[in-house]
Amino acid sequence: MCRMILAAGKIEMTQLVDGLLLMASDRNELHENNRDRHGGFTHEDGWGVVFLENGELRDRKSQLYCLNDPEINALKTISTGLALLHARLASSGRRGVQDPHPFLKTFPGLGNFYFTHNGTIRDEIICNGSMQPDGDTDSERWFCCMLSDFAAGGVDAVKKRVRELKVYSGANFFFGNSEFALAAVHYNLDPESIPTARGIPTPEYYTMKLGKSAEAIYVSSEKIPIPGVEWRTLAEGELVLINLRTLECSVSSIYC
Repeated sequence: MCRMILAAGKIEMTQLVDGLLLMASDRNELHENNRDRHGGFTHEDGWGVVFLENGELRDRKSQLYCLNDPEINALKTISTGLALLHARLASSGRRGVQDPHPFLKTFPGLGNFYFTHNGTIRDEIICNGSMQPDGDTDSERWFCCMLSDFAAGGVDAVKKRVRELKVYSGANFFFGNSEFALAAVHYNLDPESIPTARGIPTPEYYTMKLGKSAEAIYVSSEKIPIPGVEWRTLAEGELVLINLRTLECSVSSIYC
């Protein structure tokens, strides 16, 4: 369970880092998990970032709570046209530097890809071929499968992978490379197949927001205070595709 931000275009890393810190400390939007205990639903199990530098994807990660880790402030000096930021609340895997998102992997012949996920998947995730996880999270295993799917069938194969999920709480994700970014919203509304003790749907927690300014595009777990950005809530099943060269942005459905 996580808070995450994707930003492309003319972006300011200071605004993004400050926005992530707000969300990770539970001082931003209300949702089902914190409505009765605001300030008590923090995301303390590590943080990570992927960004574009001189045409190459780079990453930095920490297993520390981002509010207690002064290293996160170094991100504010980065100048980039693409950034993914993630604050983790562990629901599977260990608290270790391999497990915080975003993940960055190289697919033979296609180059580097990134992935970050909000939710928990209990389905059996079988990774075939050369793509194998380094850690033990459901998210990284799903990324390995999604990479193989994309290599074989593009965006349609990624959509099919999402539609096949059965036992999960949320499957929101960012996926892409230096040319494009996908941002998907997919959460479970069926109490009988949500893998938590309570088994209660939490659509407010999993709903994502799409923000646009004259020079940038944002997708975020919550609205973040950036001047000049107009936000809208993405509906269940919406998939945002961003061309990172032109900043053209299209929205389609995962279910078709």
